[in-house]
Amino acid sequence: MTNRNIGTPAKWPSTDLRQIQLTNKVVDLISVDLLPLSLVDSPQFRSLLATAQPSFTMPSRKHLSTKLLPDRALKVKSALKLLLLQCPAVCLTVDLWSS
Repeated sequence: MTNRNIGTPAKWPSTDLRQIQLTNKVVDLISVDLLPLSLVDSPQFRSLLATAQPSFTMPSRKHLSTKLLPDRALKVKSALKLLLLQCPAVCLTVDLWSS
């Protein structure tokens, strides 16, 4: 399926599994590697993904910061809570320094 421009693939809808998976990989890249949200505004990064997958729609920086990353943080927090509930004990070490 193509757009009206010959050779231009149609963009995936937001509910398409491929769109969701690739969006999640962008969120993984930013959150795991602690990259700036401005990465999604980078013309080079956009060009890279457009070349690799023309049907993908890059999430906006605003959508990342207000929806995608907070949702991911809640999932990680919930998973961590479940792990901690299964632990018989937790030992924490704090290293403090002041002048």
